[in-house]
Amino acid sequence: MTATPTAGLPIAGARIQVDDLRRDGMTWAEIAALSREQHLVGAMESWRLAHGWTREEAAKQFTMRWPDQEKTSENFKFWESWPGSQGLPPHLFNLLKLAELYQCSVSDLLQGIGDFRHLDEVAAERREQAVAGDGDQTVDDSPFSGVGHDGTAA
Repeated sequence: MTATPTAGLPIAGARIQVDDLRRDGMTWAEIAALSREQHLVGAMESWRLAHGWTREEAAKQFTMRWPDQEKTSENFKFWESWPGSQGLPPHLFNLLKLAELYQCSVSDLLQGIGDFRHLDEVAAERREQAVAGDGDQTVDDSPFSGVGHDGTAA
């Protein structure tokens, strides 16, 4: 890849860089991950930045796509600030629309929010066993590990 993202770029510079990254074959998910890392922002904001949009531009894109659901930059500000004290959670309907707008999954937008798998005692024991073992083991904490395709225990 020839383009390298730079933190602190003004939005116009970020837009040019996003175009370069896309031309180099990077997915929106890869660009969002870079954005999240470099700008130290939450998942929802990183997806907007991955598209090179200001909050105003994102609101305009949302409203153009769903005219009966008009949104403003303030909506995006509140959603992106959540779960902080200054933010408000987006309704599930809006999360679905944002995922479509950003071409990602709803879980991508909520990455890092509300993950309590570390409280699962069985998962903790498996992690301890993996650490005590040869180090090559990985612990699959996904909700479907150990479950067959038909929903029965594998």
